[in-house]
Order: sequence, then structure tokens, then C-alpha cells
Amino acid sequence: MSASEYEKVAEGIQIRKGLARRKIDCFVFDIDGVLIDVTQSFRKAIVETVKKYCGLVGIGKVEFGPEEVRKFKNAGSFNDDWELTYAAVLYFILKKNGAVKGLEEYLKMVVEHGEGIVGAKKVAVKCSACAEDIEKFWDVSEENEMNKIFEEFYFGKLYSKVYNEKNEYYFDEGFVETEKALVSKSLLDNVPGKLGAFTGRTKAETDYGLNRIGIARYFDCLVCMEDVKKKKPDPEGLVKCIERMKCKKENACYIGDGESDVRAAKSAGVLFIAVINGVADEKLMKKLEAEVILENTSDLLDAVKYFCE
Repeated sequence: MSASEYEKVAEGIQIRKGLARRKIDCFVFDIDGVLIDVTQSFRKAIVETVKKYCGLVGIGKVEFGPEEVRKFKNAGSFNDDWELTYAAVLYFILKKNGAVKGLEEYLKMVVEHGEGIVGAKKVAVKCSACAEDIEKFWDVSEENEMNKIFEEFYFGKLYSKVYNEKNEYYFDEGFVETEKALVSKSLLDNVPGKLGAFTGRTKAETDYGLNRIGIARYFDCLVCMEDVKKKKPDPEGLVKCIERMKCKKENACYIGDGESDVRAAKSAGVLFIAVINGVADEKLMKKLEAEVILENTSDLLDAVKYFCE
């Protein structure tokens, strides 16, 4: 969908042309990039874990930063940061062995083979020249160990208290301490309906993150990684959150910032509100036909009057 098919109704607010007004009494939020700025926490944890793993499997020093993380996110089906980290290390193994020249080529291959971690594994298995390095990687990277390294970077010194086990890889202050609120308590106080959150975070990450910035009490329902069998873009968690609040899908909206968020909302038949917050890809949100696009989460209350009855 082109930019011309959206109307700028106010500063920071774009509405898809022809969008009918409807009753909305259920507001479900994604957390990362919507309620909380995670550019220096989760995104940084991905980067540091990838670098750590590349060292563990003998690849050596690699160039990997926030821009590369963004490209993974925009490729779709990488809502899970643990899976993104895994796929990124596979990329560097393939690159080391000459199987791919760059990240764009790799991500295109991943999408062609099934998207997300499924596609990444299929691409890796097909690389015969990578067999030895892939085997070494799989020997080191048991899922629980990879997750442990990631969570140590995220929680830092708090890791031992959260998970009741000792730190092994990172001992300084956790990246979580850099997180900042993207939404005010005043806004949450005045949203005209029930509030829920559907996130790819673990329960521990969700509880600590929301309590740390003082907004946990506003939410009637939280659906986290452990609460679903299928991850985004599957709509299971979104539907579950709406049902737990005893609301109807036709009266609900989902506020998110990524491709997997849009796809989950579309699959559930729920109105989608995209927030950019200086990070998300506005062109991608329009291409995926988000009904409402906000420059910042703080624009939500002003936007409601343009699409709600």
C-alpha cells in the first residue's frame, strides 16, 4: 500500500483512507519498541551474544550491530530474539565458508526456505562446505546455554536472582537497566478501555521490565512467551489476551512496531496500530497495510478519536 493511501489527520497520526470508525474497548500492546525503548537492552544483548558465540565456535571477531539486527527484524518471523541470535551466528558460519556474500543475500535465502529460524536452519544444512563449523556450532549452542548467555547480558548481576543460578559469562550491570519508558502513566490512565500486552518476552523479562518503569499495574492481562505454543506472527497469543479480558476481536486493537505484529493482528482480524518511535520502518508498515500509523506511542490518545466511535 502506497503512502498516498494514507491520510495525515494530525501531527504524528496517519489513518488508512476509508477506515471505518468502530467501537474499540480493548487495547493490546506489544512491549519492545512500543512501551519500552529496548535499543540499548535487548538489541544490544543480541549483538553481544552473537559476538560471544562467534568466539565460542571459532569464527573470531565479527562486524555485527544494531543495523544488522534491524535487517533481521524487518525480514519477518524473527520476533524471538533468541532465535534471531541463533540465525545470526549461522549467517557468520556461512559467510566464513563462502556460502553467502552478505546479510541481504542470506536473509533472502532464509525467507525462501521458510522464514525465521526454520528457514535459517534449512539454509545452513544445505551448505556442505559449512558442515564442520555447523557441527561445532550445534555442539556448543545447546538452546538453554545460548539463552543463558543472552539473559546474562540482559539481566547482568540480577541474573542469579532471577534464575537462581550463577553467572558464567557476564558479571556487570545488565542492559535492562538502560531501558526507558515510551509511554506515560497519564496516557495509560486515560486509554478508553481494557489494557493488555502480548509480547515475545519471557515472564521474568516482562515482569521486571514493566515494574522497573512503574507501569505493570495498568495491565489487565499479560501474555508472554511461556503462555503460547506458537510464537508471533501466529495470532495465538493476541487472541488469548483478548479472550482473557473478555473482549471481542472486532472491538480490539493491537499496538506494535514489527512485521510479526502486523501479521498477527491481520490473522486475528484485529485492527493494527503501528508505532514508529524513531525505530520501526514506516514504509514497511504501509506495505503491510497497518490501519493506523503513529509517529510515537504518545500519539495514541489523540489518534483514538479518528477511528473510534
